[in-house]
Amino acid sequence: MADTELEALRGIPTCDLADAMTRLQMGIRFVHNGQLVSPGPASPLQSSTYFLGRAHVAAFAASESPVEASKSNAVDTLTANQVLVLKGVAGAPNAVFGGLLAARAVAVGAVGAVVDGRIRDVNEVRSFESVFGVVSTSHAQSVLGAPTWAKCVQVGGQIVLAEDNQFPITVSENDIVIADIDGCVVVPPSRALEVAQLARKIQAQDALCKIDIEQHGSTLVDAFKKHRS
Repeated sequence: MADTELEALRGIPTCDLADAMTRLQMGIRFVHNGQLVSPGPASPLQSSTYFLGRAHVAAFAASESPVEASKSNAVDTLTANQVLVLKGVAGAPNAVFGGLLAARAVAVGAVGAVVDGRIRDVNEVRSFESVFGVVSTSHAQSVLGAPTWAKCVQVGGQIVLAEDNQFPITVSENDIVIADIDGCVVVPPSRALEVAQLARKIQAQDALCKIDIEQHGSTLVDAFKKHRS
């Protein structure tokens, strides 16, 4: 059975989706500092990489946290066409995603990962770049694995990414995650059709603005006034 909500959003760039959700006053629906780390900047695939899927969420806590470790493994409970969304420990030196997790995710048919934290095994992760994209909020990777430093304490439910800055985003299990070279956004399923409709309207309006600017010498202000609503 087709996933109507997912298919309504497919192919729409993250910028247009972000604009639509901003106009709809949906709050913070972008992953702050989220950027593609696989494919990497040197890859010819980076500019065209686009992944979309239902979120499968998990959260880590510091190893000394009194919170009990989860009995479930996030990557082993991942299913085909999902996006693994991981919340690391703010400021921690360790990675929470690496080569073996990427291999397992690809083996089950997942389409990507969004990591609020560091990654490692960068070359291994990027070896899957044609079928599995990875977004990270960290501008640096790590050589350290999670054991000793952190433990997974939650699989499923609801998590908050970028919780330590002014743009936190809540991501729930089965939310729709979309990522491309510009960044990553998360759409609540209940708003997917509404967001898709407005985003496609924005796309069409901007296409007309571009024609007027490039072919008819229009100013930006005039193009916006004529086509945007």
